[in-house]
Amino acid sequence: MTNNPFEGFDSEDKAFIKHDFEELCWYRGKEKLDVNYFYVDPATMLMGWGAYSQGLKQYSWIWQKDLFTPIAKPETLNGYSEYTKAFSVWVLPKYVNDKQNITQSVSLWRRSSVGEFKGFLEMGACLFDKLQEPENKDKLPVVKWTGSETKTMGMGKSTIPHFELAGFRDRPSEFVIPSIGYDTSPSDANESHLPKSSDGDTMTSHPVLDDLDSGDIPF
Repeated sequence: MTNNPFEGFDSEDKAFIKHDFEELCWYRGKEKLDVNYFYVDPATMLMGWGAYSQGLKQYSWIWQKDLFTPIAKPETLNGYSEYTKAFSVWVLPKYVNDKQNITQSVSLWRRSSVGEFKGFLEMGACLFDKLQEPENKDKLPVVKWTGSETKTMGMGKSTIPHFELAGFRDRPSEFVIPSIGYDTSPSDANESHLPKSSDGDTMTSHPVLDDLDSGDIPF
């Protein structure tokens, strides 16, 4: 008997995660995640600008052609908030302690909040140099979330998640970027894996690192 192709697929399952600035924890959709480590796919890292339309309930994303070529802040679109610095990266969250070793679902961390953007920069900075070393070719960095810090910025407050490099590992079999509902056909010769515009996003997709250690990883 063949499997029913209409069972087991949840069209409401969203791969997006965020760092909650009030609870100082991570959410995937509405689900609170236990997580203290992330496998990171550097080839999916993007930086650019993001804006949100409250009326349309959707984002507009404009990405740099690579991580090294900043673009000017776009003009505000009618019905959208002012553009702020944005980023995007696919990760595989894990939670590890003395008694547990839990692998969460593959997730897309794509945000435009000030604190999370600073956290993303810290994540990238802690892994970038080691990423260039030959022994780490074809491996993925694993970063440890070490906690979060709330800072006063201007008239408000922002919460920054902090990371440190734990080491490098082979890509886990579970770290497969979803193909249903996500664009796996890049718009140019470079590979990217980004949600389609039908998910409520408008975007320009670009790659990041063409050339992209083992440390204190407890798994």
